[in-house]
Amino acid sequence: MKKFKIAMLIAITASMSVFGCGKEATPDVAPSSNEVIDVTDIGLETQPDQVAPVEQVTDADLPDGYVRSSLTNEPVLEDVYMHRPVAVMVPSDKVAQPQYNISQAGVMYECLVEGSITRTMCIIEDWQDLDKIGNIRSARDYFIYWSFEWDSILLHDGGPFYIDDLIAQETTNNISGRGFRDSSRNAPHNEYYSADIVNQYCEEYDYTLWHRTEIWDEDHFNFAPNGGQSDLTATYNDALEVYTVDLSNCYPVTDSTFIYDLETNLYYRYIYGAPHMDEATGEQLAFSNIILQNTYGYSRDAKDYRIYQCQDDTRDGWFITNGHAIHVTWAKSSDYSATRYFDDNGNEIQLSTGKTMICILQDGDGGNLDSIFLDSSDNEVAH
Repeated sequence: MKKFKIAMLIAITASMSVFGCGKEATPDVAPSSNEVIDVTDIGLETQPDQVAPVEQVTDADLPDGYVRSSLTNEPVLEDVYMHRPVAVMVPSDKVAQPQYNISQAGVMYECLVEGSITRTMCIIEDWQDLDKIGNIRSARDYFIYWSFEWDSILLHDGGPFYIDDLIAQETTNNISGRGFRDSSRNAPHNEYYSADIVNQYCEEYDYTLWHRTEIWDEDHFNFAPNGGQSDLTATYNDALEVYTVDLSNCYPVTDSTFIYDLETNLYYRYIYGAPHMDEATGEQLAFSNIILQNTYGYSRDAKDYRIYQCQDDTRDGWFITNGHAIHVTWAKSSDYSATRYFDDNGNEIQLSTGKTMICILQDGDGGNLDSIFLDSSDNEVAH
């Protein structure tokens, strides 16, 4: 079992406006920067050898016919680059595990839905060879707005009436309830899509498979140059050392957690205290970048259907990569524009080449907690 040096992300009651979480916790004392802890000591297991570290390919070394992915900055075929991605609505329920080909997502979103459980949306760029994607559940309107940013084809199975106006828009391309059922799983967690099904209904609905240039924001993320990694310590004196991102106070049912591997420079994802695995690939989900996006939201009705403000320029969050984090702000100005993230000097941040996890955290709820990073170098709280 590999061991990791970790610094704990803790939550304490406060009145600051960093980002909100909704469950009180009693934090443990963080380890010193020299202490090594086996993750099994905190009830987690990891399989870090399943995902190889991102290998840097400079622009000059890109093979013929390859360009940089707008999702990950990794080399992809031009044909893949110009094809629209799919945005796949995936449940986080414990009984819905395991899932198939979700590790293929270049970008993944997580956000609360009703009942304080989360749902995820996987943005998959290279999907044409996939024969089983999902499982699939219903969409929420805020996820649809985030799917717009990628000019994606939304794969889901219905949703509450709050999504009706968005689905009815002429520019919205979605496929709902057209997947196949796996008889070995119980409904409703047994619906899946395949590339063949997506292609079939795109043809039937007259959806183009190619990016709509009038909608697509080709330069969605600002990546480190030459396929490189973002070294926050080289640019920011106040970058925090962060090896564990514990969102159990923000996502009280799913207990989403990320643990950093010093060898692969990736953050490995856990849910329900166990590695979040992809059944199709046998890989644990892992990310080069994590963005914690503080967002105004609230429960909109008696069924606890929620609403989140997707367009804003007044809120903040954190950007985490390569074992460090910085405070950021974010801005999104229209339905199809990209959400952009800025450091405290107003400069757009540079993401590391690789996959990105975007965790939407709700603020504005009375009694919420503020999450604080503990700097392991001196055990002093900083934010």
